[in-house]
Amino acid sequence: MILLTYDRDFGDLIFNRGLPAPLAILYTRLNRAEPEHIAERVLALLEAGVATGHMITITKDGERLKPFPLGANNV
Repeated sequence: MILLTYDRDFGDLIFNRGLPAPLAILYTRLNRAEPEHIAERVLALLEAGVATGHMITITKDGERLKPFPLGANNV
């Protein structure tokens, strides 16, 4: 499962509370962007194969990848 969200609390649940991680979390901060623009950015990340095992923050300036902690079992 890959989670696409506008809610950064999912990162807290995995990084600070140790809950199981999905394959990837794509946290978008593009609140006013058109859905098509968000979809293009997400698809580019998935096609590049960089999403798995990371929380990725998507902003207007680019993407920031943070690997999940060791032992974060995927749900």
